[in-house]
Amino acid sequence: ACDPLRPLVPPAGKTRRQGPRCVKYRFLIDANLSPVLEAAAWDRGHEAYHVRTLGRENDGDPVLLALIEAEGYTLVTNNIVEFRARYRNRQLLHAGVVFIAQATRGRRFQLGAFEAALEHIAVHGPINAMEVLVLPDPAAGYVVATNPLP
Repeated sequence: ACDPLRPLVPPAGKTRRQGPRCVKYRFLIDANLSPVLEAAAWDRGHEAYHVRTLGRENDGDPVLLALIEAEGYTLVTNNIVEFRARYRNRQLLHAGVVFIAQATRGRRFQLGAFEAALEHIAVHGPINAMEVLVLPDPAAGYVVATNPLP
């Protein structure tokens, strides 16, 4: 939900071109994805940081998971098998995860997949303790599914 008491203020060098003036989700974009995904989230009124933006690109997954839990981030990654296993072993509720399958197709594919996930979230609502899985689809471009985390 949008918190009007928490104004949306993009970091230096980022601009908010459209969307509400408050934060809806906070995304942490994993090192295996492009930093250009940040702008897609900011444009839709979300907060988003690539791990490189935060100077955390060399942090291991356990350190990033602790940060995600402490700061209320929704992780965006393509490490589906690895992070499903890591979340399965966690007991805390969290702000969900966005999995982009086949992200090795490049930056344009990643951006389109993340935009599809953001649209799905906007239409279908909260994703706390959920995974949003984005798969390529030859006909539609992307297929997005939401499931409870294991």
